[in-house]
Amino acid sequence: MKSIKLNMLIALLVMVVFSNTSIAQNANAILFTENGERFTAILNGLRQNNKPETNVKVMGLNANTYKLKVIFEDLALGQSNFNLFIEPGTESSFVIKKNNKNAYVLRPVSSVPIAEAPPSPASSEVVKIGRA
Repeated sequence: MKSIKLNMLIALLVMVVFSNTSIAQNANAILFTENGERFTAILNGLRQNNKPETNVKVMGLNANTYKLKVIFEDLALGQSNFNLFIEPGTESSFVIKKNNKNAYVLRPVSSVPIAEAPPSPASSEVVKIGRA
């Protein structure tokens, strides 16, 4: 009788452990420009905002790494390509700014657990991946 209860307890613990690790944690990314340049964000070839904005929030990201292309509204600024690294279960902010060589770079600003993230400001374009 004791061995049956022990086996059931072990099976229950294994199920709990595997169910927690198999749940995919989504992440959010907030992209903004330091000097207010308007841009369109393209993640892995998919356009994220319909019109150029200075602040774009992308929700529901489920991968750790994305290819990000930033196309500036001002054609003189051109476009830039970056690797975007996201920590699962977090909302991370990134600034797009010029470095000392006058080239655009992507820099992390902050990261918080999604549960602690503040609501999105009305001035940002919010995009939900999968439109869920």
